[in-house]
Amino acid sequence: SFTNSEDFSSCDVEETVRAIKIKENDDLVIYQDSVQWATSPLQESQAQDMLDHYSTYGKQVIDQYFGGISDINDDGKIVVFVTPVLEDFDNTVAFVWSGDFFPKTAQDGWGGCPASNQMEMMRFNLNVINRISQGDYQALGTVVHETKHISSLYKSIIRSDFYGTYYQPTWVEEGTAEIAEEVAARIAWAATGGPAVGEMVTDADIDAFTPENYSIILVNAGTTGYLSSQPNGVVVTPTGASESHSVYGSGWHFHRWLGDAYGVPAGPLGEASLFRTLNDSVTAVGVSGFLAQTGASSWGDLMEEYLRAIMLNATGAPQGPRAFTSYDFPGVNRTFTYDGKPSGDYPWPVNVFGDDTTQPFGTGTYFGPIGPS
Repeated sequence: SFTNSEDFSSCDVEETVRAIKIKENDDLVIYQDSVQWATSPLQESQAQDMLDHYSTYGKQVIDQYFGGISDINDDGKIVVFVTPVLEDFDNTVAFVWSGDFFPKTAQDGWGGCPASNQMEMMRFNLNVINRISQGDYQALGTVVHETKHISSLYKSIIRSDFYGTYYQPTWVEEGTAEIAEEVAARIAWAATGGPAVGEMVTDADIDAFTPENYSIILVNAGTTGYLSSQPNGVVVTPTGASESHSVYGSGWHFHRWLGDAYGVPAGPLGEASLFRTLNDSVTAVGVSGFLAQTGASSWGDLMEEYLRAIMLNATGAPQGPRAFTSYDFPGVNRTFTYDGKPSGDYPWPVNVFGDDTTQPFGTGTYFGPIGPS
């Protein structure tokens, strides 16, 4: 049986529910709420797909990039709990609640949390898993994404012993979870005929959506949604931004650049050390951590390097030492479509006075102020 908090913003117990074990391996065990299972049972084949993707491709990313996970209940496994409580949160795909890391009653150094399950757990939306059979493989990458939260949220609690601010800002927390999902997908894609991990992906590499490359399509769609919005922002979604703007997109895109520019690759996963250090409980969160690990003199200087990499990506111009090396973003973003996808090319510069549209790249002179963002 598992315990659910009233609203997952407190340790008050809402309910204790029975769960049915669906499938497990050495790394994960998948349960489903027994009431939901009685009417809409999770298919074992789809549960197996999730187990296989994580164990074959995701676990190595969590270990190398983020320093692994805690094991507070000494079972060596992560619990994936498929539960209808997700439907109460605007059909959220999945989430990790840090209350589950705490003991139920206070112990040395730890406050008590009666609603805690005292284990490494993610809660998961059944509807998202069911979409695997329809060619929507989001659930596979989400397991890796949420496991990264298990790693980082536990380390954030431990970080409270060293720093007053110990949880990462949302754009960092979600951006790095997207990195975990994307890198696992790159490993899976390379293993099934895709470009090698660390090699630049171009539009020619994507000819179909597959279980292996699906997360790569998603993070690039997130980049399109955030960067094409006017206004846009890296750290927050500004008031007035388009509905497709999200710090998931901006967070991934910034951290993808950070890994490419400062990861000092020495092999396919050479950037892992940078991300592992940034995730460590003894490293300061957010911008302070970036400056300490990159040696940049200020956030402004780091942002200028980032913007330069965006503007030069795939132009044929000299890229400089802090360039994107993993994706030809203009090319990749031409290869897929979705409802609401903007016209124009990455990075969607605003260069028409008084209008939110763009002009195609070319030689010319344009008069008037630059867009406000």
